[in-house]
Amino acid sequence: MADVPPPTPSELLRMVTELQQANQRMAEDNQRMQNQIAQLEQARLEHHNNDHENNERTHVSETPQSNNEENRRNEETQPDNEEEQPDNSAGPFTADIMNFQLPRQFTLPTTLVPYDGLGNPKQHVKKFRSIMIVNGASDPILCRCFPSFLDGPALDWFCSLPADSISRFQELASQFEDHFAASAIYLHDSDYLTTIKQGPQESLKDYITRFTKVAMQIPDLHPEVHLHAIKSGLRPGKFQETIAVAKPKTLAEFREKAKGQIDIEELRQARKADKSAVKDDERPRDNKKSFKPVPRYESYTQFNTKRDDIIKEILNSKLIKPPRKAGTYPEAKNVDKTRYCSFHQKHGHTTDECVIAKDLLERLARQGHLDKFIAGHMQKRATSSSEQPPTGPSSKDKDKAPIHPRGVINCISGGYACGGHSSSARKRTYRAMLAVEDTSHNPTPVQDVPELTFGHADLNATYTNYDDPVVISIQLADLIVKKVLLDPGSSADILFFSTFQKMKLSTNILQQYSRELVGFSGERVPVMGSVWLQTTLGEHPLSKTQDIQYLVVDCFSPYNAILGRPFLNKFTAIVSTFHLCVKFPVQDNIIATIHSDLHEARRCYNISLKPTRKTTEVRINSIQSEQPALAELDPRADFQERPIPNEDLIRVTLTDDQAKFTFIGASMDKDAREKLTTFLRQNTDLFAWTSGDMPGISPSVITHRLAVNPTARPVSQKKRNIGAEKREASMTEVKKLIDAQFIRELRFTTWLANIVMVKKHNGKWRMCVDFTDLNKACPKDAYPLPCIDNLVDNSCGYGTLSFMDAYSGYNQIFMHPSDQEKTAFITEYGNYCYNVMPFGLKNAGATYQRLMNKVFEQQIGRNLEVYVDDMVVKTKVGHAHIDDLDEIFAQVRKYNMRLNPEKCAFGVRGGKFLGFILTSRGIEANPEKCKAILDMHSPTTVKEVQRLTGRLAALSRFLPCLAAKSFNFFQCLKKTTKHFSWNQQCEEAFSNLKQFLSKPPVLQKPKLGEPLYLYLSVTDVTISSVLITESNKDQ
Repeated sequence: MADVPPPTPSELLRMVTELQQANQRMAEDNQRMQNQIAQLEQARLEHHNNDHENNERTHVSETPQSNNEENRRNEETQPDNEEEQPDNSAGPFTADIMNFQLPRQFTLPTTLVPYDGLGNPKQHVKKFRSIMIVNGASDPILCRCFPSFLDGPALDWFCSLPADSISRFQELASQFEDHFAASAIYLHDSDYLTTIKQGPQESLKDYITRFTKVAMQIPDLHPEVHLHAIKSGLRPGKFQETIAVAKPKTLAEFREKAKGQIDIEELRQARKADKSAVKDDERPRDNKKSFKPVPRYESYTQFNTKRDDIIKEILNSKLIKPPRKAGTYPEAKNVDKTRYCSFHQKHGHTTDECVIAKDLLERLARQGHLDKFIAGHMQKRATSSSEQPPTGPSSKDKDKAPIHPRGVINCISGGYACGGHSSSARKRTYRAMLAVEDTSHNPTPVQDVPELTFGHADLNATYTNYDDPVVISIQLADLIVKKVLLDPGSSADILFFSTFQKMKLSTNILQQYSRELVGFSGERVPVMGSVWLQTTLGEHPLSKTQDIQYLVVDCFSPYNAILGRPFLNKFTAIVSTFHLCVKFPVQDNIIATIHSDLHEARRCYNISLKPTRKTTEVRINSIQSEQPALAELDPRADFQERPIPNEDLIRVTLTDDQAKFTFIGASMDKDAREKLTTFLRQNTDLFAWTSGDMPGISPSVITHRLAVNPTARPVSQKKRNIGAEKREASMTEVKKLIDAQFIRELRFTTWLANIVMVKKHNGKWRMCVDFTDLNKACPKDAYPLPCIDNLVDNSCGYGTLSFMDAYSGYNQIFMHPSDQEKTAFITEYGNYCYNVMPFGLKNAGATYQRLMNKVFEQQIGRNLEVYVDDMVVKTKVGHAHIDDLDEIFAQVRKYNMRLNPEKCAFGVRGGKFLGFILTSRGIEANPEKCKAILDMHSPTTVKEVQRLTGRLAALSRFLPCLAAKSFNFFQCLKKTTKHFSWNQQCEEAFSNLKQFLSKPPVLQKPKLGEPLYLYLSVTDVTISSVLITESNKDQ
């Protein structure tokens, strides 16, 4: 048996402490139980003799008023003894509960913590019931024992209940939950999970544990939402990439992947612990290298007093604090007791030998605190070429070699400078000024700042215009940044995002900043975030370095950065707009001067006065006045080709109402046509002629949710004016939507969009909503749409087809209740929001395709093909087509879907589907696309050649050796000459293509067991191949 290592002394001490605490808790629980049992027993004995006592109480209640007042005063003066009074120990229970005989072996549980008025009261009742049910407690026992688990305000509340008011435990529990309902802890909803992110140094195990604790508090949390949120919060890295590739569908799969990563992290941690243990324990102490501090300065000041005496004096004056831990130099076995350090206050080395004390004195000397200890103070010590001034606010950054810049940022693209100080900043400054005036009688010590003066020598004698801004160059990190404006009126230090990008900085380092900047005219500019950058002002040796926090703003400006009051105050810099320069103190109180770059200042000023384009204007809560294209509003707009039969159709009425009709193929024989007509009339309930005929898909099946970025700010668009004709059409459409209960009126909105009226080909108006801003705040749903080529291939070669279209398909899906108000739009007569999924949302198509795949899961690929709301029912043999339609209609009825009869065509031989012609022979080229090329004249410009190649690409499946046929066209596009050249070779290739397209081939699916012939075509520039099958000796 393997030896178990004995516990360390620290572990033994911890275990002993835990045992003592456990014993203490048990003793307190036992004492509380004994007191409660004694009180209950005393109450029971008193109620046995309550006949005589009740008469006495009745008599006492009729005593004079003075006795009652005296008793009340006694009770008020002795509140601490209320629990000991027998009258209150009985509580508010009825006699049946109090007279109930407790079981002889009954004992109170000790695992439930008493409720003190804080926390969820319902959770406390649930825990109490579960514990007492295990002990087989009845209702009277529950009532009698419940007060034993109350404490503090909760027990006071129980004692204040009226007598004989509780006859059942349910009454007590209800009053208890109602009284302490406000004490329930707030529970987050599922949206809060998206804010939980894995920390930079947080292990995966700790992250999952922290995430699970929050998720367990959310009631009815959907597993998909749980999985999406926990994946979104992963820290960027290899494991996040692994999850992105694996795409776990369930939480169990995710935890299985996470288990392997957690094992890896724990193994790495164990290895680190083993390595550190080897360094600390296994390595002999003689082999350890002694700690040797390294001097931080290359040259040191000569003092006129011993360092030991200086250290003692500054310690006594409390200019510095002694080191907290006198262990900077480790104790040796044979320490020299004759050597003593006054700074560390320990033996082993002298104060003159102490490198840390030497560096400390040098830092204080350079700050001017030790002037009286420096020989010849008025004569500044010589500055060697290897010495440099302080480079940062902390001592560890002093006297480092100057950072050599790796590049220069000269300019950025022009625009309008939007920087400025906010009104809130002015108010804070004013309040700070008042606070300083109120406390002026007891001022705080101010840092010793040398006198800064400007004289005639600071003027530029060759320059006469002194109204230009002060523009200088600074060093940010290791880059020289020019065109930096010094603006004492700005309350923030601004770094423009274009400069941030040119510095090759990652946006991941930006810290969140939720407020906006307010300009001179009240315009608001969003802030991307803040970043700390080491900033150097001046050139070595007359330079100074500080860490400055910049606000990164994404807007155009002629400047790279704007430095405001925070920057100037931190550098103790003074700007003189008359002298066009800035002065600031550096080491040894030497004054450095930086003159403005006059040419850059004038150029930037002129650029800022130029009018800017509206398209580059910084906008927050406004949008461009131009209406968006219909393609941006409706993903299935009129330009999308709808399924169209390629034969004549017969109009068939489905009811006695002649307006309710659909279409069937005219090529069907009479018997099949009558059967199909009878079948359609039997399923009239599946067709919708108005929006009121649609019951809608049950929300339990699917709803459309908006995954709005929690950091996105809601955008309320300004109302646009529309013409009289559009206004009247919009009123009609809104009335239809209200009657169909698709929309509802909304009084208070966060997101608000404008309507856009688009005229359709038939002259009617379509009302769309401009959800541009809302779509920007939502990530794209990556749910895959079907491949069009696969759908067309699977639909060709069938004898009978039926094209079906859903009636206002998107509107059959309800919006999730929490997201309905985000779809608000503004009209002439009010604001409305959608109850159903509207057109124009970014992920509406993906949601609808997800629904179709769920509804027709067993039919897709066998007798049905679906692309969003376009459906094709396919049958090899004509007489079996009604059976296939019956199966499809059963699914439509099961999920309460409705079809548009005017856009359906049943029992046709072929038709246009997704831009291709489907027939029983196979796939044929679209004649309209072929005609578009046949009617083209020879191109005369590059644009016309590009138009030709685009049309050829749409017919590439029907053009063998297309690369060889169109090679000359692409060569024509590759030419870099200014003059367009359409040569004889291009003309011949164009003519050959037209001749071929006059009779394009028919594509067929290969049949099982049928021989295929592979043809290869190899030229000097292309390689092509084709599979060909023979039919009636024709290829």
